[in-house]
Amino acid sequence: MSVWDHRTHKVVSTFRTTDACRSVKFTCAPVDLLVFAEARRQVHVVDARCYTTRQTCGVSPAGPVDISGVACAPTVCDVCGVWGEGLVVEYVCVLSSLYV
Repeated sequence: MSVWDHRTHKVVSTFRTTDACRSVKFTCAPVDLLVFAEARRQVHVVDARCYTTRQTCGVSPAGPVDISGVACAPTVCDVCGVWGEGLVVEYVCVLSSLYV
């Protein structure tokens, strides 16, 4: 997956994944994170200020799960939700740990 700067039409950063990206979201300020899900099993959280710090979260230890999307809470910037086939997961504070 690549992040482009629409003003300069240049690639800012590229992230390699094992599967196709299905959902991409940015969190609200002041946290500035990029959250994207692969089609199965993994969600990635990236520091959108510099794009060098990344955290990968396994969604289902029991096996591959189709991920339909991700969402970030509009008022609480360190809460992220993931949903898919028979799955709803909420991550709390996992996003904040990128700013240690």
